[in-house]
Amino acid sequence: MLRIDPSFDESSLKFETFSDFVKSLNSNVEMREHEGIRQVRLRPNASNPK
Repeated sequence: MLRIDPSFDESSLKFETFSDFVKSLNSNVEMREHEGIRQVRLRPNASNPK
């Protein structure tokens, strides 16, 4: 996320961690972890925010 937007700060959105932020978006994103590497992606059926 910081590569996309270096000014992003999840604490400004009232989340303690980036993982907490991602988990709050569960209906639109999925997070996978394998051997310590986390991947986040949009769900194929994610709603399109307006």
